[in-house]
Amino acid sequence: MAHEKSALLWGVTVIIIAILGVLFAGHYLIFTNINNLYGWPIIAVSLICVLLIWTVGVREILSYLISLAINKFRPVLDLDTPAPEGKRVLLLYCTSDDFDSDSLGKSIKQTYPGVKTVILDDSNTDESRKKVDAWAKRRKIEVRRRDNRLGFKAGNLNSYLLDRDDYDYFVILDADEILSKTFVEKALNYFVEDPTLGIVQGHHSALRMTNDFTSRFAPGLEPYLLATNRVKTYFGYAAMLGHGAMISRECFESVGKMPEVVLEDLAFSLEASESGWGIIYAPNVRADELFPISYHAFRKQHLKLAQGRVEFLQKYMKRIWRAPMPWFAKLDLITSNLAVPIVTLAGFVFLLNNTIVMSLLHWDPGFPIWAGIVFFACSIAALLPDITNRIRHRQDPFWLGLYTLQAMALHSSVFMLILRTSLLGMLGRKAKYPITPKVAAKVSRFEALRLMIVDILIGGLVMAACWIVAENPAPAMMLVIPPIMAVWYARLSNKEPAHELEVGDYASYLHAQRRMYPMR
Repeated sequence: MAHEKSALLWGVTVIIIAILGVLFAGHYLIFTNINNLYGWPIIAVSLICVLLIWTVGVREILSYLISLAINKFRPVLDLDTPAPEGKRVLLLYCTSDDFDSDSLGKSIKQTYPGVKTVILDDSNTDESRKKVDAWAKRRKIEVRRRDNRLGFKAGNLNSYLLDRDDYDYFVILDADEILSKTFVEKALNYFVEDPTLGIVQGHHSALRMTNDFTSRFAPGLEPYLLATNRVKTYFGYAAMLGHGAMISRECFESVGKMPEVVLEDLAFSLEASESGWGIIYAPNVRADELFPISYHAFRKQHLKLAQGRVEFLQKYMKRIWRAPMPWFAKLDLITSNLAVPIVTLAGFVFLLNNTIVMSLLHWDPGFPIWAGIVFFACSIAALLPDITNRIRHRQDPFWLGLYTLQAMALHSSVFMLILRTSLLGMLGRKAKYPITPKVAAKVSRFEALRLMIVDILIGGLVMAACWIVAENPAPAMMLVIPPIMAVWYARLSNKEPAHELEVGDYASYLHAQRRMYPMR
């Protein structure tokens, strides 16, 4: 039975943003003396930036609130439903000099019979290839390589899948992916329940704590994914996440191939939707992935996402508006997948406009307290599932506050990286596919400082300009303090983790939280 979508989330979001927009515009009109031709455009720019930031934040907050009750009216598919028999399933393991035999060894132990595993090896070095070949030979697993590495990960998948018909479904695995033993079995149940589905996206945790950096920040990933992805299925747009997903052959063939762009998962999801296929997030189809192994890996991941999202926007925006999906699903696809570059660009323009430009024009409209509260709520919106999860498990308020500040600073520390990458992409720089490191190298103080020095200097220049022109450096502190803290983050991967976890071991997950941030 096809899952029905509701406009509730975006209908309420639009109403709230409209009310906030009227209030904020009214504040400007009351407290700003517009006496030249530049006045109205400057106010319009400020209002647009604010509404973009608030739209993303309000949507995140409402999404979380809906997630608290979603299981009551959208129950998860019965875990005891028998899987269909005789389906031909491929596990396609993609690797490029980052082969993880332990992860793949656990993933291939599926309860569903007859699953075939294929290693799609894009490795460059002889050492990596020999490692793959030796392991595959012992396990009698097929290894496929291509003559070139065009098309990124999508090209790797296409080189194997095109013109094949000896399978019914395939699962995409990243190098660090560990599928639960029942992944294939439970994913197949969804296809039986709803024949219109083309993609079943599994749920991911990040419970392998390899160092102090991952011990601090990895536990926050799973609450966020649980709180947002099911809501997207029924109240927005659920897209494939690039790995830990099962795709039917009919869906793949109707699209033709994986779009060979940096974010092939997002592009394929859109093209599958255009072809009439449904996409669902399945919380009981479980897998585990590595949280970025270090701060350097964290930045690389955000670099890839920023490049890929700008590329996607440039190539697919017109197709999104023409796609046969509800208006709110289109809006959700745009905002949720382009939220980071949108908020980054809007935030930077708002800072310059309201601090420097308005000061040069001798305007001082002030900033209402209520708007500051809304800004703060939007700034922590993505952290709400993690924060409330820690409150439920009685984390000490002091340590909870400290963790929240550290997490906010972590995500703010890539602000300038995303800004530069997004602007260069808009100016025509071709997107690349950086491979996220899977091994954390030791980082010295000098190396950590060198990693962040450009961001610190740019933030310092903006803060100095705010100080000189507006006599108020405070608004630009968010461009300076997080990059400085990132120098410390970069060295956290040098330290051992507090506790290592097993896939799906929630008790151990809580134990690691208590060790890092004590509970009452």
